[in-house]
Amino acid sequence: FLSPKQLGKVYRQIATIKPRLLGVDVGTMNVGIALSDPSLRMAIPLTTLNRRDCCLKGPENPLVKILKENRAFAMIVGFPLLLNDEESLQCEDIKLFVHSFETNTQIAFPVVLHNEAYTTQIAMDRFA
Repeated sequence: FLSPKQLGKVYRQIATIKPRLLGVDVGTMNVGIALSDPSLRMAIPLTTLNRRDCCLKGPENPLVKILKENRAFAMIVGFPLLLNDEESLQCEDIKLFVHSFETNTQIAFPVVLHNEAYTTQIAMDRFA
């Protein structure tokens, strides 16, 4: 996994082609996908995929198709840490998902685990 600082270095090397980031929200059954705009300032919801399909081998993997079609250079994966910054049970499941994706697709792709604790609550508070 990369740190945000390491991700910045990768981006600077390829910035001229306007690559995008892929936001990944891993659930038990589905995986939510969001795509950054070319400036990397906003993420726009793109689709929801079946979690099992995201770890398929070969070209039928829908997540691989999205990565290639959108020139994504990295995945930002939601990682719900606990209040004390320790990993939750979901964190282990998310790491397993990322490992399965990498193993089955043979794609060496930068991944940043981003703490998403309370993001739903914050959004609900702002728009309530």
